[in-house]
Amino acid sequence: MWLEPFKPAVSAPWFVNSETALWLLLGMLLGIGLLAVAGSQLWKKANRLDPAKKSEPFRFFVQNQLGAIITMIAFLPLIILIFLNKDMDGKQKGIAGAVGIVVLIVATLLGASFNPPSVEQYANEGQIPEYTAIVEELTGQDYVTWTQSGSVYHLCLDASAVNRVSADGAIYEGTVDAAHADGKEGLTLQVEQELGECGLPEPENLSDLETEIRELRETVDVDNAPADAPAEEPAG
Repeated sequence: MWLEPFKPAVSAPWFVNSETALWLLLGMLLGIGLLAVAGSQLWKKANRLDPAKKSEPFRFFVQNQLGAIITMIAFLPLIILIFLNKDMDGKQKGIAGAVGIVVLIVATLLGASFNPPSVEQYANEGQIPEYTAIVEELTGQDYVTWTQSGSVYHLCLDASAVNRVSADGAIYEGTVDAAHADGKEGLTLQVEQELGECGLPEPENLSDLETEIRELRETVDVDNAPADAPAEEPAG
């Protein structure tokens, strides 16, 4: 699919100064645009099924923006050739060049991924039921708090960590699902401390719950942290 946009460039009627050639050229540009968009949509679907890791920034960018990149590679040489073609008059160059640029912009925007999925995101979303069950067992309800700058959420508004770090001066409240939707990785590891700060009783299986939280957090930390980097408890 990705090779198709390049094939018409080889047989394009660049050197025929006629109305028929102009319409043929415009049709070719639109056809390349449609093929590029179709290919980029298939690529986006493939990325949703097999996403890249955010911990590998270059690969993450290239894999998710390949549709836009291929579109530019397909169109830019054609647009340049249009304006360099000595066998086309100024009017033909203007029309063909303008159409080429518009199609390039539209196809590139449609090929770009503005909010691409990642391995870390899928792992994070898959943990929501487990975290919800833990929070409900600790507090009796599906309710947590977090800040915009922090990467984890907390058990109540009185937790010291949630009051210490707040980039926008706001503390957010909601369900575990809402916290994950806002980009939080999971529940704080400082559970025992926050139970005391929130005035909540310690369950008999607290150590088991802490172990489960740690295992859930490590799943995400391994994907995000660079090699040999120690896992740390994020603030807030």
